[in-house]
Amino acid sequence: MLDWKRSPEIDRRLGVFVHIEPPTGDALNGDHVLLSSTLDFTDAPADRTLRDVVTISIPDDAAGKAFKIWVGLWYMRGNGKRIAVVDSAHRAVKDNGILAARFVVKAPP
Repeated sequence: MLDWKRSPEIDRRLGVFVHIEPPTGDALNGDHVLLSSTLDFTDAPADRTLRDVVTISIPDDAAGKAFKIWVGLWYMRGNGKRIAVVDSAHRAVKDNGILAARFVVKAPP
């Protein structure tokens, strides 16, 4: 779950990237245009908190592995470039994504 707040003027090409980075191998992607699969960023009210629920399935062999979630904005409907982070709130930044969370998948009992 992500919370966003948009300014009154935003680019219509805007999209969200969510990359879940495993300790090894390729990242899982949850890139999307619609917030919570229902509302386009440009149709959302400005200066209000916007809740964005993203569902991404973790692989069956994830038990015991540590993951990082990187989040940011990009021109999904355009040239594919990421939008630069201007305020990371003291969080790590990599490739114009902010480290939103870390988690370890527990093994089943």
